[in-house]
Parts: sequence; C-alpha cells; structure tokens
Amino acid sequence: MPTYHPISLRFIRKARPESPRMDDQLQIKKLGENNLRVLYVDSSEEGQLQDVIHMTYHKLFHYVTRIMWLLSVDSDPFVSVQVNVPGFPVTLIPVAELQKSMMPLMDMLINTCWQWPVVADA
Repeated sequence: MPTYHPISLRFIRKARPESPRMDDQLQIKKLGENNLRVLYVDSSEEGQLQDVIHMTYHKLFHYVTRIMWLLSVDSDPFVSVQVNVPGFPVTLIPVAELQKSMMPLMDMLINTCWQWPVVADA
C-alpha cells in the first residue's frame, strides 16, 4: 500500500513578549481514496489540545474554507498561514491576503487530493 506525504497548515500567531510563540497546526493525512485523517492542534500557554476528524475530500474543502474565512475576519491572534502541500513549494500567506488567495489555495488542495503524490523511494 502506498504512503503519502501529509498536507500541513501552520497558523502563525502574533509574537507576544509575555508568552512563548505557539502556533496552531492542521495536518491532513491520506488514509485511502477519499478518506482523510485531519488533526488540528490548538496551542496555548496551558498546553496543546488535539482534535482528530476523519473526513472525505468534499468535507475537507468545506472545513478548510471555513477555517480560512474565520481567520480572515478575526483580528487576533493569527498573522499568517504557512501552507505545505506535497508537490508544491511551501507558501506563507498573510491573513490579510487570505480572501484573495482562496481560489488558488483551494485549487491546490483539490488537485492534491485527487492526485496525491506518493512517497518515493530514494
């Protein structure tokens, strides 16, 4: 059975001198055709909370769209999103630019889900 590189999104917080910088993370792993494991790690000064959700490609697109929309309307605490998708360069998107970046971002996620690159032997 093939193995796949995960998709990861890092939600970068504003740096605050009184607390350590702790970013939230979303990791998406392909388990099989149209079957994904989505891990959201919510970081805070008290520690990390992890939520695991299993979903289809279609549900993933709605989930990520809602997250990006929420980030774009929230004034605190995130400043940018680092996108790491297999087969594409790592990209840093300022939260202020998320609405303008949604079409290419979602196109990249859709393309990856349907043609997810497998981990190659070296």
